[in-house]
Amino acid sequence: MVNGVLLSKKNPLYKKLFNLRGDCLGENTSTMDFIVPKTNTTLYLTKDFNEEQQGVVLKMIHSNPTATVFWYLNENYIGLTQNIHELEIKPKKGTYKLTVIDELGNEISREIKIEN
Repeated sequence: MVNGVLLSKKNPLYKKLFNLRGDCLGENTSTMDFIVPKTNTTLYLTKDFNEEQQGVVLKMIHSNPTATVFWYLNENYIGLTQNIHELEIKPKKGTYKLTVIDELGNEISREIKIEN
């Protein structure tokens, strides 16, 4: 490490951090996360000026900007996103399980509640 070498030359008390074992890296790293919905969030369906029901935009972020992400609502495929991970849905009122899976098989899920 360049910083470790520089710091060790300037500070005799500096100790280099140990390297993690290879099998410790995979389980603790998060490759993606939801932006919308957050945990324990109720999403509300709104109406426009013509009284037409609008959808809810779901958003997530991935550590790989070019990743393809597959979206599921109650285990039913609802679409895929690439680069910008935003997906509009128009569900009915109720509680759902939202799941996203990337092309490498990484998966995250969240329960969402939809109200009018």
